[in-house]
Amino acid sequence: MLLLLMLLAQDDPISAIQAYRKQGGEHWLPPAAVVAEALAKARWRPNHSSPNDFLTVAAEHAGYQVNSFRRQIRIAEFLKAQVGDRYATLVQSAKAPLSALELLARLHAINPGKATPLLSEVLNGNLGFTKVKALYEQEAQQGQPMRSSLRSGAKQ
Repeated sequence: MLLLLMLLAQDDPISAIQAYRKQGGEHWLPPAAVVAEALAKARWRPNHSSPNDFLTVAAEHAGYQVNSFRRQIRIAEFLKAQVGDRYATLVQSAKAPLSALELLARLHAINPGKATPLLSEVLNGNLGFTKVKALYEQEAQQGQPMRSSLRSGAKQ
């Protein structure tokens, strides 16, 4: 199914999403990966007036609200950057947990050294949302500057 999806995506990303859904594909990652690639390579141009127009149509065909689909696309881009050559296999497996990956991407933004080794655990299902959330919150608290230093001279 993935081969068909990727071949269709080269010519018409919307048709690729439709074919994936028609064949029973339910996971968020394959449509998000197709759209991320289409946006990166401007494959939206032949049939859409803007990237936002393309994204709106793609989200509708994928079965998501536009803002939810944007989040999924950001995580697809994060995964591609992190796993490199294994990305196609990951998209094909369609098992990536969105909520835990969103938090892992946030953790990666503030501490890549802590987040990177956790990626395989999240993808394997050994590290879920609750544990990633606790790690993220712990790291975010440690990285927060003192509020008073941010308000220099402002009303308290």
